Amino acid sequence: IDPEAGETESNWFTGEKADKYKKELLKSYKWSMYVAGKGLDNEYVKYADKVVKINARGRKQDRIVAVTDKAMYLCSEKYEVRRRVSFDNITKITRSLQSGEFIVHVPSTYDFWFTGPQRSKLCRVLRANGPHITITDSKLV
Repeated sequence: IDPEAGETESNWFTGEKADKYKKELLKSYKWSMYVAGKGLDNEYVKYADKVVKINARGRKQDRIVAVTDKAMYLCSEKYEVRRRVSFDNITKITRSLQSGEFIVHVPSTYDFWFTGPQRSKLCRVLRANGPHITITDSKLV
């Protein structure tokens, strides 16, 4: 949170686009069925936005990332949940100093490789919900 930039705890992770994706996510039948079926309907969605995920072969894929008070979700553009990662399993975020790319490290499975202009907001939301998550900068990403 940057008070000098006019950010407060209640508004620092919102924005017109993020609000749009959050509203669409909450209205989505696929999202509703997933959280109800897994008993996760008590989670509060704090942030949702469109990101570009880069897979292991270097192929870019549009995805929706949602952050609740307990986990990060990676969804298809139609809000079908592809993966849920509890904050306890996220250890670190590595940001590139040379591009908009960043990696969310999940040692228990595999890492997320993302790119996009919303990197700063997503990193801040993840860090705010998982205080143990460290953020490092690298020239190698």
